[in-house]
Amino acid sequence: LKTFKIESGDTVAGILQSAGVPGTDAYKIVSTLGEYVDVRKIRAGQSFKAKIKQSEDDGSISLAEMKMDIDPLKSLKIFKEGDEYVAKVKEKEVSQHSYAGATQIETSLYGSAARSGIPAPVIARLIKMYSWSVDFQRDIRRDDRIEVLYDVYETDDGKAVRYGDIHYANLNLGGIDLQLYRFEDKDGNTGYYDSLGRSVKKTLMRTPVDGARVSSGFGMRHHPILGYNKMHKGVDFAASLGTPLYAAGDGVLEFAGRN
Repeated sequence: LKTFKIESGDTVAGILQSAGVPGTDAYKIVSTLGEYVDVRKIRAGQSFKAKIKQSEDDGSISLAEMKMDIDPLKSLKIFKEGDEYVAKVKEKEVSQHSYAGATQIETSLYGSAARSGIPAPVIARLIKMYSWSVDFQRDIRRDDRIEVLYDVYETDDGKAVRYGDIHYANLNLGGIDLQLYRFEDKDGNTGYYDSLGRSVKKTLMRTPVDGARVSSGFGMRHHPILGYNKMHKGVDFAASLGTPLYAAGDGVLEFAGRN
């Protein structure tokens, strides 16, 4: 099998035809591929393996076999049966592994954790766990420390396909440990608890927007539209366009949009 790498401007059909596969066959192969993956979303850098054979009778060239990874877990094999091309999907075996990570915070929690090798999805979940009690814009200081124990589901060749639960985390702020443990009760409900068994989940998150700033706090303020002092019965957060939001607590969303 020869490896073909898709460069910018290339198509799978074009690469096959350049290797000598007739256009009609290349079309059939791509059509078969399209049943399992959106060929329009195949980007430069993607590669596939193909075995091209030449007939001893008339010298014609055809595809004997083609293999392509369609995601970290699945690979697709295309081969010829009679005059048609068929495909088979092979799914890799996955096993669960536990990893521990720890780092001292130098600039930001996210940046320091990422540099220490803790995966981004784990950091995001960690921040969400602590968002009930920690204000990440104000409480985090240089030389604070984070520790985390988490699961990763990997293929036999060591590629991570998804990240599992965080079992334990400790955020040390100013020398004070904030330890959290994952616990599942007899009904299958899971949650995070401190060392005294108290649930981390409170009524409202301290910071329901990652990377936000408080644009208007609770209390009396000069109303920007009405022009007089009025009680502001909430806290406004401001963040750049596209910033993901968390639900600050359990409730019903009444309005979303400009107001």
